[in-house]
Amino acid sequence: MAWPGHRDEVRDVARRAAEIEAHHEERLRQVLAIISASPATLYDVARRLRWRTRAAAWADMSPYERYFAVGEALAHLMRLVRVGLAEEVVTGEGIAFRRA
Repeated sequence: MAWPGHRDEVRDVARRAAEIEAHHEERLRQVLAIISASPATLYDVARRLRWRTRAAAWADMSPYERYFAVGEALAHLMRLVRVGLAEEVVTGEGIAFRRA
């Protein structure tokens, strides 16, 4: 049994770990698809991902939700850079990411 920082206790820890791993693998695929078409800034990647929040769209998300969404997008971009699937590039808008 585990007690996460939010939601209910987790009785099947192995199953929950597998769910989290699958979620992050899917997120990596989504991020890679976004930056494969053309370089995208961190903000653009975060804005284009699908989020499970009460808000219907990015524009409806609270600043708090956007803050965490951008942080999650950055973590996935950095993972893709680290494993050689993405790279940072300097554009007129600043730093962007593209498929390596």
